[in-house]
Parts: sequence; C-alpha cells; structure tokens
Amino acid sequence: MLPPCATRPTARTPPARSRDGRSGRQSWAAVARRPCRIGLRPLIIAAAALVATPGMTSSPARADAVAVLRDRCAGCHTDGGAEGGLDLDTLLTDLAAGRPQPTAAAHRSWAAIWHNVRAGTMPPADEPQPTPVERDAVLAFVQRDVFALDPARPDPGHVVLRRLNRAEYARTVRDLVGVSFDAVEAFPADDTGYGFDTIGAVLSVSPLLMEKYLEAARTIAVSAVAPARAAKRGPDGRLAYPSQTRAVFFEGPPPDDPAGHEAALRRLFDRLATRAFRRPVDGPTLDAVVRLASDAAERQTAEAPASGDDDVREAARRRFEDAVEIGITALLGGPRFVFRVESPDPDATAAPAGAGVPIDEFSLATRLSYFLWGTMPDETLFALASAGTLRANLDAQVDRMIDDPRADAFVAAFVGQWLQVRDIETMAFDARRILGLKDSGAAAKVFSDAVRRGLRRETEMLFAHVLREGLPATDLLVAPYTFLDGPLAQFYGLEDLVEGDGKSMRLVSLPPGSHRGGLLTHGSVLAVTSNP
Repeated sequence: MLPPCATRPTARTPPARSRDGRSGRQSWAAVARRPCRIGLRPLIIAAAALVATPGMTSSPARADAVAVLRDRCAGCHTDGGAEGGLDLDTLLTDLAAGRPQPTAAAHRSWAAIWHNVRAGTMPPADEPQPTPVERDAVLAFVQRDVFALDPARPDPGHVVLRRLNRAEYARTVRDLVGVSFDAVEAFPADDTGYGFDTIGAVLSVSPLLMEKYLEAARTIAVSAVAPARAAKRGPDGRLAYPSQTRAVFFEGPPPDDPAGHEAALRRLFDRLATRAFRRPVDGPTLDAVVRLASDAAERQTAEAPASGDDDVREAARRRFEDAVEIGITALLGGPRFVFRVESPDPDATAAPAGAGVPIDEFSLATRLSYFLWGTMPDETLFALASAGTLRANLDAQVDRMIDDPRADAFVAAFVGQWLQVRDIETMAFDARRILGLKDSGAAAKVFSDAVRRGLRRETEMLFAHVLREGLPATDLLVAPYTFLDGPLAQFYGLEDLVEGDGKSMRLVSLPPGSHRGGLLTHGSVLAVTSNP
C-alpha cells in the first residue's frame, strides 16, 4: 500500500502525450520530486557519481548512548544475562574505557543492537520503551563511534580496476573505429557477481583472454583500415576514402606529400588514443605510439620497390595506412583500453586516511557512459570533462543520456540480469503439462517465440517508461498500465486493450481491478521465478 504522499492521479489513462509522442517531462519531473515519490533518476545519479546523501552533522555524546543502554537494556543483557545471545557487559566495559574493540564478535553484537533498536523490536513491547530521541542517540552512536560511518565523508569502498566486459568491448570498438565486432564469439563468457556481468571484482583477465584481446586488436585494426586500402583514385588523381572510415581517418586520406604524413599520424593517433583511453593521451605515450607505428610500417614496406611518381605516392600511402593499422592494434591491445582506469580529481583537497576522494571529470564521464550506455563517452561528455564542468551539469547529462536510444542497452542488460527476464526466451519448461493440454504443438503455440519475446519486452519497457518519464519507483510495483502487443495481449486475455494490427508493443491502461499492474505480475517474472 502506498503512503499518503505517494498517491497517484485517479485517472486510469497514461500521461498525456505531447506532439512528439512523449509525456510532459516537466510535470512528471515535478511529480517525481514530491516527498516519498522517489524517482529512478536520482538513484542513478548517486550510483554513477557516488553522491553522498545528507545526514547528521554532529554525533550525540557517548554518555547519552551509554545511559540509554544501561537504563533500557541492562536488565536482560548484563550481570550474567545474555538473552538472545547478546551480552552487553563486555561492550559497556569497552565503552567506559574508550573505543569498542573492533573484533568480529563485537561488530556482530553492535550490528544486532543497531538493527533491533532501529526496528523497534528491542526492548520488548512489555518493557519500558526509549523515546525517539534516545533511539536516535543509540543509532547515531553505533553509526558514528562504533562503525565510523561519517555522512560528511563517505567511504565509497575499494575501487577495483574494471575490465570491459564483452558487450562493453564490442560497443566501444564500434563507436571508436566503426567496426562491428562479435565479442561473444571471440571471447570466453564473462564471470558474474551478484547476478551481474559488470562487477569489476570478478572481471579478471586470464592468459587465454589476454591472447584473445591481442588477436582481436589485430582483427579489428585490419577491418578498420580495409575500406581505406580498397579506395581508388579518381580520374583527376584525387583519393577519397569511403564514409565508413571517418571514425579513424577523420581528416580523410593522407597528404600527397609524404613529408606531412608524420604530422597527420600524430593528429590521428592523438584523437584515437584520447577516445580509446577515455581521457587525454599524454605526450610520451603519443610519441611512443607514433614512433612504433611509423617504424613498423617502414619495415613492412622497405622491400616494396617504387618507380615513378605514382608508385612512390602509392607506396607512401600504403605505408601511412600500415602505420594506422599497427597503431590501432597497439591501442586496442593496451591496458588503458581494455581496463577503465580512473584517476582522483587533481583539484580535490587532501582527504584523511581511509576516506574517499572525488574522481576526476574524465573518470566521471567514463562511469556515466558505461553505466547508462555500456560504451565510451560521446563528444558532449568529453567536451564537458575537458572544460571541467561535467559535475556542474550532471543532472542535465543524466537526463540526456537516459533519453538517448543508447540507454536501451542499459535497460535490457540491467532488467535482464536483475530480474533474469532475459532467460524467458530460452528457458525450457513443459508447456503442455502447465497448460493441461494433450497436444504439445498447441501448448507450444501458447508459449510461442512471439509471446516469450513480448513477455521480456513488457518488463523492459515498463522499467524504461518509469525511468524516462520521471515516474516514482513505486510504479514498478503498482503501475495501472503496461505494454502489450497482439500476441501478448491474447496470452493475457486482454485483446480488447490493443488497437490496430498489434505488431508493436504499446502503452495501454489496465482496466480497474486488473491484477496485471506492476512487474511482479508480469509473465516474465512469474515464469523465471517459478521454474524449479
């Protein structure tokens, strides 16, 4: 049941649509900011940027907490009493002497105290109860003095070196050099942690995977340069590269004069390396890449004879393209591409030992882009990070990125792994037995591929709708609407809600009293959670 401040409009129709087909963003954003109506966007901003939530600014005196514990809890948990396995004698002795001992047993005891006091289960209902102020004093003391949790200086934990998973690798290669690469075929499956394949702590690199990365780098580099190699000069002798090479050869073909090739290579790799590393490339690294690519290309073409102006010009062009191919191989095979390297903000003030420090703007841009898009930052994020203004525009950028079609990958991956609904299209179950039918063919038609696909898309689209329209997170559980196409509407027995040919998923209002509101009643969730 929703709290009073989370009541929704009584109309059973979806939000009014604007001319572009989207609902009124401003009104929904205002609704999402009302008390108790928590939207998904603020949660995403906090998750991506590690935004600290406001908390208490001062810790109550230790004596207050000791007095409350002695007054309210000593009767059952001291002087030999240890009901529920909790003995306060040692803990209170440690308190009187100073800081509690950081032992595992003490930690468990204090955690039990915190949970029970916070839930109001202790003291028991038939015992004198602490006042709200006294409860807050105990909770604040345990948080601040025992567990050392300071809202003013949050500890984000240990940040691991994150490797790109297969999906992120493929999308990054596509956006970096314009090559479609099948990472699922090329690399072994990513390990998962807590059900997700984006947990940095489990994305390790084996010797086999490192070999696969080097092999993939060579394959991708060849594919990226191949269209340029195939380009022919026109009748006027001018060379034009096809449009699919623009991601790499953003300036077009190399200058006809070989004397300008090194400068052109440097500009090319400056841009490519900056985008591949997700931050400006430093001078020594750029020098090394240009030198490696130029020297290797020179050796490759040293034995190719050239006679005449055209042959010399073509040999120089071939040497330039060889250098680009070799340089791309070096960039993609390097750790700064495969791993998401983060750096602290150089302008941040020194933090106490063990406290978190802000990451720099390029690291923030990378976190945002891989979180919401599963790929490298775009030009807008790069520009804001370069200007040092990304944090100041964080809300606007999150809105822009969520509205971008590239966020569909985030929705599919997150919902698919969080709720496991991506398994619905491949999971095996006895449809004939479930439906009570004797004909297996008829049962298979009920759970057809189209229905299974619709079940998955219904859940994904509800999450995306709540996220993009700024609706409260509670709509995920009690929304009076859903998304249906023809096959799924027939499967649910809601054919009257779908108009037209029913080939595409569309937003529909559920009839009053319908039990299909919210993702917990979606067929996808019910199926994957009921399968033994």
